[in-house]
Amino acid sequence: MEQRLDEEELATDVSRDSGNVSQSESSGSVISEGLSSGNISHSHSFSAAVPQGDGDPDRLLERTAKSYSSYLKANVGEDVESLEKSLEEMLTRVDEFVGMLDMAFVKMVGHNVTVMEEQVTQAESDLGTFPSAFKKIFRTIAVPAFLNKTTSRQQPQQEPPPVFRTEDYFSSHSGQ
Repeated sequence: MEQRLDEEELATDVSRDSGNVSQSESSGSVISEGLSSGNISHSHSFSAAVPQGDGDPDRLLERTAKSYSSYLKANVGEDVESLEKSLEEMLTRVDEFVGMLDMAFVKMVGHNVTVMEEQVTQAESDLGTFPSAFKKIFRTIAVPAFLNKTTSRQQPQQEPPPVFRTEDYFSSHSGQ
């Protein structure tokens, strides 16, 4: 009769458990501390729960193992969904950033080409577009001295525009 009262007291201890995490040492707490992330209860009331009327130690061990395993099961579904959502948002932002970089790069290259075209147009107007082959031919022909005026016109110096180089913006790896 006394054993029956002890089992009932143990059963009521289990039902009165608040679910708060305690740091008391139990038979499974050493193992569960290594596996847990701090969400597993380590109270004596869980280790003392004994099913009534079951004397088979193997069955008791199986039930106890199932009981402890329920505390170790992780519910990561919500965490995975949250992680997937944040990854999708980050990928969207990365795509937008890459698009902005592409637009900025195209704009910069377009500006460089426009500057070069303006400088070429200016050089053509300053120096003339008459092909140099014809100039050489006309110079070799003897022209009377009275038609040949000496001009002290100095040719303006043209500096070549800086040429756009993709190597400045994209590193070339020999492994690619």
